[in-house]
Amino acid sequence: IGEQEVTESDEGDNEATESDRETDLSEIELKKILIEKMEGNKSIQRSDEQRNLYKALVEAYDA
Repeated sequence: IGEQEVTESDEGDNEATESDRETDLSEIELKKILIEKMEGNKSIQRSDEQRNLYKALVEAYDA
């Protein structure tokens, strides 16, 4: 019975890890898309606030 519990626990951990990776990948993809859109429409040149947001986004994407 103890071995079965460990196996079920391990399977749950693997599913959570895979789900976390999918979430992380989606976040990375979304950050990349947002960076490209901001660069494309020159929104980063409109104000200091926009520029600072862009820089923070790029730093988060690179991390």
